[in-house]
Amino acid sequence: SGPSRSFRRSADPVASFAAAEAYCGDSGLARIDSAAENALAAEACGDAVCWLSFRDPSLGGHWRWPGDELPLYTNWNGEYKQPGLDDNGGEREPYSTLNTRGTLWTRGSRTDLSVLDGTWFDAADLGTAHALCNMPLEDAPPRPPPPPPPPPPPPSAPLPPGSCPRGWERGGSKCYRLIGRASQAGCQDMCAAALPGAAGGGAGGAGLVCIESRAEQDFLRTTFGRVGEGCCRWPDPFIGDFGSDQSCCTWSGLFQDPSADSGFRGDAAAGWDLWRAGGCDSGFRAWSRGEPNQWGGLEE
Repeated sequence: SGPSRSFRRSADPVASFAAAEAYCGDSGLARIDSAAENALAAEACGDAVCWLSFRDPSLGGHWRWPGDELPLYTNWNGEYKQPGLDDNGGEREPYSTLNTRGTLWTRGSRTDLSVLDGTWFDAADLGTAHALCNMPLEDAPPRPPPPPPPPPPPPSAPLPPGSCPRGWERGGSKCYRLIGRASQAGCQDMCAAALPGAAGGGAGGAGLVCIESRAEQDFLRTTFGRVGEGCCRWPDPFIGDFGSDQSCCTWSGLFQDPSADSGFRGDAAAGWDLWRAGGCDSGFRAWSRGEPNQWGGLEE
């Protein structure tokens, strides 16, 4: 459930537990009944040590809130085994604080502590803690609005001449990389998103490769030529095989004008002057014998 109270802290430490009760007056020294209230108390206490109204006057392990009320919630520090027995050099510790700074004694061994995480500690009647007072939720100051989101990062700076990002292969003046699996148009989108604004596939930026020379063709065949070998399969209508799998094909950016032919109509060799990468107008072609064609009347 949500918190039923909020809290306010004295600006300075008070002299004792009794002084903390007097400071809070009728609103009362802090009582915490839930994790939500503990979070508010820790926020109000900040990086200080603050008195709570939780007490064990008999030192018998019978911790109570004012009015001898049993706790609905506790948040004792577990790392330092709170509430501890004889952890203050024999000094009585019938009180409790949220956070602690001071000395912990364990079997004669001294540990200097500064714990400011909102957990509870038993305490002697020290004069270094602040008063933490109950406060109705409606009287709590409004919480500040969350900070605005950070601005988006600036666009990637252009690559220095002669360099490629990590994971990319350099060939001549270009950078190359295999990215993902999709149709030719889908792979173009992946390439453009992978290195926006950089010189990759063509003169206009990253994209499916724009092959501009025999030397570039040989480099690509040597570097990436065996990728997808044996799994890039096209349909063969002449033997009744209409299945295909182009999900692992290695695409270049060259494609045919869709209006050049359709099925057995038109010229299968016409319209091959379009590239996916913007700015590419390469006239280099390295067709295999008999290509390009519309094998079996299928659109390729």
